[in-house]
Amino acid sequence: MVTVYTLPSILALALKLTVFWFGRNSIATASAWLWLFFIGLFGMNLSELVTFYYVANPQAGFFWLSAYYISAVLAFFSLLALSLDNANRLNVWGKYLLVGTMVVSILPLLVPGAALAGVESIGYSITRIAGPYYFMVQLGILVPLLFALIISLYFSIRAVSQTSKRRSQILLISCMPIFISVIGIMGVMHAGVKVNASVILSLMITFTLMILIYTEHKERQYKFMSLIPATKEYRFIKRLSRLVTDPAMGLEQGRDFIEQEMIREALIMAGGNKIKAASMLGVSRQTLQRKLDKGDNSA
Repeated sequence: MVTVYTLPSILALALKLTVFWFGRNSIATASAWLWLFFIGLFGMNLSELVTFYYVANPQAGFFWLSAYYISAVLAFFSLLALSLDNANRLNVWGKYLLVGTMVVSILPLLVPGAALAGVESIGYSITRIAGPYYFMVQLGILVPLLFALIISLYFSIRAVSQTSKRRSQILLISCMPIFISVIGIMGVMHAGVKVNASVILSLMITFTLMILIYTEHKERQYKFMSLIPATKEYRFIKRLSRLVTDPAMGLEQGRDFIEQEMIREALIMAGGNKIKAASMLGVSRQTLQRKLDKGDNSA
């Protein structure tokens, strides 16, 4: 029976499926970690939706609540892998370490009474009764999320590659609602409040998923970052608007400004290789250098 409490969960699931459908072309060429992230999110959403139907018989919903936590661990470790992959810091041994740590976090959920001692009703849904090893599951959710944020923050500032820097910035921005939600939920639960906050978390995660799928293409990455104040992309769009709406600034200044931005983007796409960037722009290496020097002198 569908109740008002299931509607947010149904909405979150519908949003994920909609995002998947419209972003199917982007996902088709995405990394395996983004696929695993999506699978984990879908598992969380489906599990939380099913748990609403076990209010009268909580113990019968034990399997689905366990599936929810397993999916959550998978999703957040995939998110950590994405942050490392964006920064080009995920090697073979790093993958083994991530997968091994993820398995260790999931194991207590597979042992009856270890992570989950039981399940109880909270009126509109069910919630867990924490077992002695429930903390391992919490760490399996919070630690990967925290490290994903730290790694994304570091490389959004210090990455040598502008491509890695931009992708790290996008992941950092998209993950903030999840981080705030997880911290808030764990705080409420530790305070002894019985709550099924999975719906809130699911909606926040859907927001993250939308951004990650949308920004799979480089053009969309630029569009997204141009909406964020204090970024180079935002400043470019703002200045471009002034140039277009104020013809008195002159065609030459407008042309030089756009040229410099095109050169900057070409260098990003070429990984800093000026010969490759010049080829992309259809000019010689010497012409590119001359325009770069002109931009530096006018800056």
